[in-house]
Amino acid sequence: MSDFEIILDTTVISNFSKTESMSELCESFDEPPAVTKAVIIETERGEREGYEFLDDAIDLMPSPRRSNTENTSYLIKCSSFSEMAHNNNNIDKGINHLLLSAEMNQVDIDTETGVDFVTECMSRLDWGEATAVHASFAHGVPVATDDGDARDFADKYDIEYTGSLGLLARCVSKDIVEIETANDWLSAWISENGYYSPVSDITEIL
Repeated sequence: MSDFEIILDTTVISNFSKTESMSELCESFDEPPAVTKAVIIETERGEREGYEFLDDAIDLMPSPRRSNTENTSYLIKCSSFSEMAHNNNNIDKGINHLLLSAEMNQVDIDTETGVDFVTECMSRLDWGEATAVHASFAHGVPVATDDGDARDFADKYDIEYTGSLGLLARCVSKDIVEIETANDWLSAWISENGYYSPVSDITEIL
């Protein structure tokens, strides 16, 4: 069984970082959420390119960037295929990793399904989203993503998923965040981060 409850991708991390609320997100889970190496690299790259608010997530990541801080990592790293394997469409490496991880986590994935999954995953999704969905499938846990292609892909393979809005509702339901604060965060995601939300008031989905 996996030692984490959910895998986060960069889209979700971006929103919660925008409102300095990554700690509250992590607090809503009994076990620390997981991120892949690709998501760590994408987040650190975004911060270097001027999206300084991503520091809110980087401070919680299992990364050398954190080595001199007082924070305890609230995120753990889970493995997936490399950027080189993704860019070179190295299906064999993706399949081997998927099936080995699935066996270790007692997740039943047959070889034929694994081949189809990895082939399509590498061709359809960017590296960050691909590794998040790949790790989610292998570990048998949900993936948190706002990426439409990733969610469509998860649907096809019956992978449970949620997104920023669902995680925000989770924080409210667990009494970690007040409704007024949650709505302020949601408003900031929409107006400052370009987030599309079907609702403007979190109470509409509670």
